[in-house]
Amino acid sequence: MLGSTARWPLAGVVRVAVAALSGLLLPLLAATTVQAGEDVRTMTRDGVERRFIVVDPSEAPGPKPLVIVLHGGGGNVDVMRRVGFEPIAQADNLLVVYPQGQGNGWRDGRGGKVLSDRSGEVDDVAFLTAIMDTLIAEGRADPKRIYVLGASNGGMMSLRMACDRAERLAGIVAIIALLPEDMEAACKPAEPVPMMLMVGTADRFVPFAGGPVAGFLNDERGGVVSYERTIAVLLAANDCVGEPATTALPDPFDDGVRTSRLDWKACAPRGQITVLRMEGAGHGWPGKPRPSTGRPIEAMRGTVSRDFDGAQVAWDFLRGQSRP
Repeated sequence: MLGSTARWPLAGVVRVAVAALSGLLLPLLAATTVQAGEDVRTMTRDGVERRFIVVDPSEAPGPKPLVIVLHGGGGNVDVMRRVGFEPIAQADNLLVVYPQGQGNGWRDGRGGKVLSDRSGEVDDVAFLTAIMDTLIAEGRADPKRIYVLGASNGGMMSLRMACDRAERLAGIVAIIALLPEDMEAACKPAEPVPMMLMVGTADRFVPFAGGPVAGFLNDERGGVVSYERTIAVLLAANDCVGEPATTALPDPFDDGVRTSRLDWKACAPRGQITVLRMEGAGHGWPGKPRPSTGRPIEAMRGTVSRDFDGAQVAWDFLRGQSRP
């Protein structure tokens, strides 16, 4: 359960800072400088000009695996470019796309005034699908190897894409995210799709036990169902049975965070589900902790897991997934 405003006397300061927290707890950067292998694109959807950056480090001929990386609420493409996918793209000849959410957020299936005010009535499922179609038509993206990955609000949007566009995806990864309440009954994937989740049991922003998202800020941000209910929906969607194989990851830091990997493999073809359950971890990209500033907001963010590199583990899961 999330704390109340009474527990946080600096709620006004916190409210101002929530965008940075929901944006993966990484420092915001100045506008990205365009470099070789980088293409800043726009398209008009729902009467709104939408922006996305295509990064192709090798610039080798396509089509290539396409990884669409989604920022968190209040974040932006510059934040996401720091999580580590571009070295992976260089090494493995990937096409990486960083879309910019309208109002710095995504319509991930939650209700709540904040999302409506921030993003309006744009159709983000259609926007992300249009990016796929554009890059496939240009011969740059392999339609059998399209992946969507995101964190926080972007992770919830990744789950929504699995629910609504499973037939287009080779796999998704949702980081520090759970299934929005309104998506629990609505999530009916057309077919199984490989999914990985990375969840912190002490996340105050996306509560492990379910409930309001950042609810202690007195803002209506909708809610998520619990980890258990999220997993139940995904297991049913992928026809998974039995118990997962469980492995404890190495714990090189004495920081109170321990990670277990759970793998469900007795599933429909292409139905594997993997969870990295970060015991004691809060709301941040795994492997990318921010130095402590000593501010009260650090206590709300919680401890960020340093046990593994979130980008590399995500790609290690996705790289073996392909549509028939």
